[in-house]
Amino acid sequence: MLRNSGSEILRSVVIIYGTEGYPMRKQKWQGSLRFNESTDIWLRGPVNFKAGTNTFVARVENPNGKKDGWIYDNEMKSFFPSPVILPNQFILQFRTNENPADNRICIMDAFGGIHYIREPTSLSPNTTYFDTINLVPGCYELNLSDSSGNGLEFWFEPEQGHGFLRLLDSIGRLLVNFESDCGNGQHLAFSAKENAPFDTTENKCAFSVFPLRVKDRLVFDCVTSRPTDIVVLIKGSENALIERHEYIGLQNRLTPIEVSHLKPGRYFFEVQIDGIRKFKKRFNKE
Repeated sequence: MLRNSGSEILRSVVIIYGTEGYPMRKQKWQGSLRFNESTDIWLRGPVNFKAGTNTFVARVENPNGKKDGWIYDNEMKSFFPSPVILPNQFILQFRTNENPADNRICIMDAFGGIHYIREPTSLSPNTTYFDTINLVPGCYELNLSDSSGNGLEFWFEPEQGHGFLRLLDSIGRLLVNFESDCGNGQHLAFSAKENAPFDTTENKCAFSVFPLRVKDRLVFDCVTSRPTDIVVLIKGSENALIERHEYIGLQNRLTPIEVSHLKPGRYFFEVQIDGIRKFKKRFNKE
């Protein structure tokens, strides 16, 4: 945001901006701002970054083509982590819920160009899509939007069903898992690189369970980077343990779990790995 704190009408200014440690860019703004008036300015071009924390700086110079009489409020800094690095070819896995007309997925580059889009008209309810994404190396942003504000899953509206969004590498290993209970949606800024290495030191996992209003059978959806020993706990009120299920070497599998014998009521579905809770979701037995 640019604000005029001077006595004259501000008609032009030069903006110097960029990430510290990289060449700075220059952009000229022209307009008309009276004292204390402000405007938002979009700075062009991709943002450079290194691994870890980066510092973005922007400062204004030459107001109305003159030397500024007060230079101490002309610069601002912002700190940001480096974005996720993904291979430039990956698989977008998207499962719709009961209301796919609410959802739209788009991938844009740093200049606003659209490289992938899934419009609501191309989606059917309760359907899983696997789309292969091929990108030129560079910086991108993925946006998932939900026009109803209840995400792909919402505990207060179990009738809308269950959906999810995941990114997988070319052989099906999990890269990124998005939160399904995401309100108006969510976004991911990332850098696409050729032959980006897969991190084998971390066991990336994604879990979900559905339906959340169930009569006879739950479906446990498990995606992991490598075969994993998993414990599923079903708990009742006051965290009371009701059932324990153990799975050896589970990976990328849908597993049915019978619950028809449970009394009607509210329960919790919990996933543990090595005794550490990784996922917990409430469901209602009808």
